Amino acid sequence: MGFALDFGIKAGFGLSYKQIDSNLGLYRAKTGNLSFGLFTQVPVFQSSLADDKQNGFQFKSDATLGFSLNNMGAGVSYSGVNQTDPQPRAALLGVGLHGKLEYQTQNAKIEIISLQAQREVEDFLIKRDVTGYSYQTVLSDLNVIDNFILGKSRNGIITKTGLELELLSALSISRGKYRDNQGRLTFNTFGFGVDFGGFFRLLPFWDPSSQSSAIVKFFQKSHLRYQFSRDDLGFGNQTNLGDRTYHGLSISLF
Repeated sequence: MGFALDFGIKAGFGLSYKQIDSNLGLYRAKTGNLSFGLFTQVPVFQSSLADDKQNGFQFKSDATLGFSLNNMGAGVSYSGVNQTDPQPRAALLGVGLHGKLEYQTQNAKIEIISLQAQREVEDFLIKRDVTGYSYQTVLSDLNVIDNFILGKSRNGIITKTGLELELLSALSISRGKYRDNQGRLTFNTFGFGVDFGGFFRLLPFWDPSSQSSAIVKFFQKSHLRYQFSRDDLGFGNQTNLGDRTYHGLSISLF
């Protein structure tokens, strides 16, 4: 269940419930959990350099803040077993910044450059000791400077950072980092993509008559996209333990 509002400032809220029924041979466990999330997107800055016919440049930027609390529910206990295990309760907090420069004429509009930066922190809210386990206060381990601003993984906080640059709505380059000091895992990712429809959206700038072409309109709205990405795995003090490479091709005609 969810809803969203858009009145200059965008906001949204979502709520979900999961019923869990697990069977392991003769043993059975039944429980449920609740998750919710919310976000808001706020315009930061907007400027225009255009003539009276609206031909010219526009710059827009916005900031997004999101939060979610997942898997809130009782522990999992199997019948006939004198032990209760916690559900993986976790809190996530993320922020994103987005800026883009557009150019518009009477015939067409193109996004010249777009830059997005995101940072997410995840806190698992389970504390174990010799007596069992307990749930922690939401984001009690979070250090705003170290974790959220500098992107360091400390005190069990997992940090994820992403950056993407897009040119002419056709070419994109991305970088990402994943840091988990408690699990001693690191990932560094790199990727690029080509959206062939973006090249067709450039045609009206050189040939305004192409805007009336049914073929050009079809390829402008359709998407043939190639995506490449690679990530490098590190564990503990060891880096470059291996890498994974992905190639993808997506086609959307309508």
